Amino acid sequence: MIALYVLICLVGVVALLDLVLTVGVIRRLREHTQMFSEMTDSGEVMAEAGSEIAAFDAIATDGGRVENPKLIGVFSPGCPACEERMPLFVDRAAGHDRASVLAVIAGADDAAAQYRSRLEPVARVVVEQPGGTVTTALQVKGFPAFAVLDGSLVVASGTNLDALDAALIRV
Repeated sequence: MIALYVLICLVGVVALLDLVLTVGVIRRLREHTQMFSEMTDSGEVMAEAGSEIAAFDAIATDGGRVENPKLIGVFSPGCPACEERMPLFVDRAAGHDRASVLAVIAGADDAAAQYRSRLEPVARVVVEQPGGTVTTALQVKGFPAFAVLDGSLVVASGTNLDALDAALIRV
């Protein structure tokens, strides 16, 4: 009988220890989520507003030369945030002339095929490896990255399309 009480107490102690550890893990995950959110929404994923981008020469998947884009989206296959924000980019791009919208897919051609089919109806699409000429000119450091350009001047940039809407209206 005493063994049964000891066993019940031992199970209770293990359950309590498990609860304490679980609460600690949840608290730590919340901290990391907040830090990641602050990092990705800071606009530091590419050239910042007010900076000039380097000239780049790119040929789109349709064979045309990319010239003077106003709205740019940079995506990477396999990126969950890219998947989440691509429909928003497609919606924004649909309201503009296709020639003024550039979508850059940083990844291998075979992995980029699904993104291409979704982006080509509304944007000129360039597929290149990370660190290619366009991503280098835009100073891309993370994905997804969005920018509004006025010539070579970055008017606004970041990972959040809502923050770019006001700049997109002015350009």
